[in-house]
Amino acid sequence: MIPKPLGSSLVGTILSRIYGAGVAIRNRRYDRKRDAAVETGRPTISIGGIHAGGTGKTPVTHMVGNWLVNAGHEVAYLSRGYGRQSKETLIVEPGETTCWKAAGDEPTMLHELLPQTWLGIGAKRRHSARRLMVHLGPNAVFVLDDGFQHRTLKRDLDIVCLPSDPLYGSLIPAGYMREPVSSLQRAHILCIIGAKEQAKVLTERARELQRGFPSAAVYPLCQQAIGWIDAKTGQSVDMSQLHEPALMCGIARPERFISMVQRMGIKPKEMLVRPDHHAFGRKEIMSFAKRGHTCFLTTHKDICRLPSKNCVNGLDFCYLKVSPTFLEEGHEREFRERVLGVARPKVGKTR
Repeated sequence: MIPKPLGSSLVGTILSRIYGAGVAIRNRRYDRKRDAAVETGRPTISIGGIHAGGTGKTPVTHMVGNWLVNAGHEVAYLSRGYGRQSKETLIVEPGETTCWKAAGDEPTMLHELLPQTWLGIGAKRRHSARRLMVHLGPNAVFVLDDGFQHRTLKRDLDIVCLPSDPLYGSLIPAGYMREPVSSLQRAHILCIIGAKEQAKVLTERARELQRGFPSAAVYPLCQQAIGWIDAKTGQSVDMSQLHEPALMCGIARPERFISMVQRMGIKPKEMLVRPDHHAFGRKEIMSFAKRGHTCFLTTHKDICRLPSKNCVNGLDFCYLKVSPTFLEEGHEREFRERVLGVARPKVGKTR
């Protein structure tokens, strides 16, 4: 759930204009001064957005990392670690375990999906990159998680994920936009992401984007539900075993997850929806369970924030495995080749 914007109120409008002026000044600085951004010393791919939350960035970030790993590259994710409880820079090695309190929920999820990757977590990502460079070989690639606005680091590929909604609206805090639509001219690849049932709309939106930003490659994708996973065992769960489940989540745009669950023919007995990055506590879960619930459906990101995967005896937690799927033939190959094409080793060091 994304915090509700202030809308067209006087306060919202004034604050939005102040925010917009700051964004414009900052962008002009980086546009005019080529040396304002720092080289990481390795190929760098950024995946981000211009909307506040809920655009499908994390599945795309995992997909890109998976392509790179399968091609033999070391992958180092750089993330701010939004929502974590520590402020210190954190380096997580391949095979090492971490938790959301130290790294943030999305980086923790990415590391669970690709345990052979590195994590560099901290507000100043160039510091994380510098520390990682001590460990990384020449075949390594940095992947910036939610990095479109983080212009202090140079990147070789800028990927922007967009929702299926029309591209208009006010800037934060009056609306949900982090930057004006015109900022998309910086992007090399635009991914417009929605539900499988929106295929026609996604394709039409992709064509509109291509006309507006002809220098970018535009790919429509849908979020494909793969199946349910038992959080305790990591094994697939048959839908017939989900007896009168309840649903709980703390994500941006929860209606998308709820709709996906309902389209699978599942009718949750009750739903507990909280803001994005909400940490469900043991007492909160027990209070919800006392209403007669023993089976809970949630997202992988929410699972990462549970007190533990065995947080309450006698309760079952299942998360929905989701994967981005390309709608047009040849797009996945084009996208993957573009990613692998920029991943060639380079010589250099961070400043």
